[in-house]
Amino acid sequence: MFNGSLIGLGLLGIIPPTTTSLLHNLSTMLFGLRSTKSIIGEDEPKTIDTQVVSDDALIGEAAK
Repeated sequence: MFNGSLIGLGLLGIIPPTTTSLLHNLSTMLFGLRSTKSIIGEDEPKTIDTQVVSDDALIGEAAK
């Protein structure tokens, strides 16, 4: 919506092309930063539950 408005204003000659490109690039960077906010804002890293399997157990499964 915002970028469409910029294109329209540029086509009508209300805003110069350099200003529309600057505003477009700035909005793109802000949307990109906003989308990473939840990743950056985590206080504690997530842990992954793992299960250790011995080589003997793997060989036993393969023999079945």
